[in-house]
Amino acid sequence: MEESQTASEQTSQNQAESVRDKSHKLIIDIGYGSYSAHAIALAVYLSNAHQVEIMGIIASIKDKNGSNFTKIITDILDVNNATGLKIYEEVINESEGDHEINEHDSNIDQANSQSDFDRKSDYSNLTSENAINFIVKAINDNPNNITFVCLGGLSNIIKAYESCKILPEILKQVIIISDKLNGTKFSQDITTTKKFFQVFKNITLVGSNLSGISESSYLNQEMYSQILKLDSERARLVKREFDTHEYKRENNSYLINQLAVACALEPQIIKNYTMRNVQVVQDSDSAEVHLFAQLDQSQNSQEHQVKIITEVDNSLFAELLGDFLKDGEEIYSLKQFEKQKNQEILQTYLDVIGIPRSIKLTPNLETLSLVVNKHVLNIPYQNFHYHFKDRKALSFQFKDLVDRLAVQRLGGLCFEHIALTYHVLKELGFDVRPLLSAVYKNLPNIFSKDYFQTHAFLIVILNNQHYIVDTGFGSETPSFPLLINFEVDEQIIKVDQYITFKLVNYHDNSELQLWFDNQWFRLYAFERPLASLQIEQIYDQYVALLNYDGYQVIRDKFIIVGILNQKGFYQSYYFPSAKTFTAIDGSLREGVAFHQRYESLEQFYEDVKKETGLIVPLDSLLRTDIDIDNH
Repeated sequence: MEESQTASEQTSQNQAESVRDKSHKLIIDIGYGSYSAHAIALAVYLSNAHQVEIMGIIASIKDKNGSNFTKIITDILDVNNATGLKIYEEVINESEGDHEINEHDSNIDQANSQSDFDRKSDYSNLTSENAINFIVKAINDNPNNITFVCLGGLSNIIKAYESCKILPEILKQVIIISDKLNGTKFSQDITTTKKFFQVFKNITLVGSNLSGISESSYLNQEMYSQILKLDSERARLVKREFDTHEYKRENNSYLINQLAVACALEPQIIKNYTMRNVQVVQDSDSAEVHLFAQLDQSQNSQEHQVKIITEVDNSLFAELLGDFLKDGEEIYSLKQFEKQKNQEILQTYLDVIGIPRSIKLTPNLETLSLVVNKHVLNIPYQNFHYHFKDRKALSFQFKDLVDRLAVQRLGGLCFEHIALTYHVLKELGFDVRPLLSAVYKNLPNIFSKDYFQTHAFLIVILNNQHYIVDTGFGSETPSFPLLINFEVDEQIIKVDQYITFKLVNYHDNSELQLWFDNQWFRLYAFERPLASLQIEQIYDQYVALLNYDGYQVIRDKFIIVGILNQKGFYQSYYFPSAKTFTAIDGSLREGVAFHQRYESLEQFYEDVKKETGLIVPLDSLLRTDIDIDNH
């Protein structure tokens, strides 16, 4: 890939390459089995979905008594109805250069070792065929059609090379894992590592820092733990290995193996990569082997460059990791059907808000800005639902949200707008994260994590930059994404000639404000570090607010109706429980704050319909709590 290519050209090229790079046959070397159960389960799931044959699994063992992890993999294969998939064991000693045995592995193997006879009788997938012979024969019989995925060290593939020197020429691809792009400690001796990079071609390197999987990533340890809480036999087996290793936050190996498998079987997960020569260096003091990606390519041959993954689709990755642990054999096909239906729903939404079909939408800032702006200019905000006598929870399914808010143009609450926008942006391929916030509406409140949070908004991450996307804060919502900076105390964000926002950053929260009526008007505050949620949790918060026992201004005091326009916004308030009729026009017109009381309910109805197209419900349908005036 040429570095001079545009982002759109890179995306198109990556999509074309993903079709070409998708494997047809696979061999997976799991090394000593560490962190491999989830990866194997994912491989079986995706191989079934894409009709890819996994020809065998190579497991490294320390002696003929084998490894307890071979039993875990056997159980995984059994649960996934892959009883015909064979495991080939290869005895590897540290003297051969593979250094990935760790203390956890050693203790577990010692505690669980059995006699060779008993062990083999329990391991239905285990074969006595020599692993190296299997590798050589499989690749020779299927030239240029096998991807070899190394989740462990390189000893087995080098042994196979020594037995058959033409393997590098007839192997389609080798995928290896490493923790960092530069200066990584590699679990292999220098002789084996150097030989590997010298003789093998079409190498893809996957590593935690390369792919953006880090402490602040979409998939941190807590979120991964949530995935493993699924009530399925597959999830329980994977969690068995997860618990065995006592994973630490800083150890991302439990993700890298899965990512390597996904790159082989679902290559569209790769968003960007770079081609580099890799230098192998041994530390003179510790004798540790390190890999360095060379930035200056001028003196190096292009023949043995390594494809280093630099960015992956974390949303797709998280989706795959969760989906395949669910029970059922048709999960992938059902997901594909659901995606097709969602694309049809998405197109309906785009048609309604006025985005021409001739415009190709890709996950970039231009698309994000277009969708947000068209949404807020075409779909009004209203909180009628809070005030109905009969206020049962509404559906937040994508189809129902599009039909209700966009097609029928009924508008909706902040939670509805945010859920709809979330689904739209996810379908368009954005990295989008829902959050909750505490609404101030210019009240002198001090932020607290215990404060009941009645508003939802989105953070979208593009090129490692954070944008606030809020399509549901009444008429005071931003008409474009807000690029935010948490490193400064205050940030002025001018959206257009009429509307300006300010982000104020405190030690544990950030507050969004709007310049209105010649003063900074406090809107809402949210916790930092950012506490992103699942979209289902946004729905739960909406239901919690519906059923909240205490008093909430947004739910109990007034009806709000509004929509943005090219010169500001229209917004009006109606107090249905006031002792005397009270309705106020609080719009912003060409930068000027407007305050005017409506003279009658009929005038309020007419103005709302003219400005937003909405019909305000009759008073007979609304709650009239006599004590609201006392708040």
